[in-house]
Amino acid sequence: MFKQTDYPKLFNQYEKLLYRVLWDLHIYPHTDYFDDFFQKAQLHLYQCAQTFAKNPLEQEQHYAFTAYARKMIRWRLVDDLRQLNRQHQFEQQDTTPLGMMATSQRMSSGRCAQAFMLEAKKRLTASEYIFLCDLLNHQGDVRYFTNKYGVSKQAIHQRKKRLAKKLLPIKALLEWGEVGC
Repeated sequence: MFKQTDYPKLFNQYEKLLYRVLWDLHIYPHTDYFDDFFQKAQLHLYQCAQTFAKNPLEQEQHYAFTAYARKMIRWRLVDDLRQLNRQHQFEQQDTTPLGMMATSQRMSSGRCAQAFMLEAKKRLTASEYIFLCDLLNHQGDVRYFTNKYGVSKQAIHQRKKRLAKKLLPIKALLEWGEVGC
C-alpha cells in the first residue's frame, strides 16, 4: 500500500511519465494551460498510486505501475481536455435569441421564430439551447455534430428526438397564422 509521505519519492521516480503523457496529448510547455494539466497529472499520479494493488515504489512493480499509471492518467486528462473544450465552446457561442436570428437565414418568419427562440430558451437547459442553435445553423451536417460533441450519429439522433419532444408544446409558435404572427 502507498503512503502519503512517500509522494515526493513517487513524483521523482515518475515525473518523466507525466511529461510523456502530456506530450502524447499535445499539451506542450508553451501552451497556456500546461501548468494546470501538469498539476492535474500529478494528482492523477497520486490517485493511481493509491489505487494500485502493490507498492509502486518497489523496483519489481515499476513496469506494471508505469503501464497502469500511463493509461489511467491519459484517460483522466482526456476527460479534462474534453471538459475544457466544452467550456470554450459554450463561452464562444452567441446564444442570444436576437443573435441567432441575425445569423440564421433558415427561419422564414422573423417574429414567430424570435418568439419561438425566446420560449425555447426558457424551457431548455443551456447545453440544450446551444444544441438547438447548432441545429439551426448546421442543419444536416452530421459530421459537424459528431466532431463538436464527440459522439456517434445515433447519439445525435437521440438528442434531436429528445429536444423535439421537449419543444413540441411550443411548435405552434413556428406555424404561420396560429399565433397571429
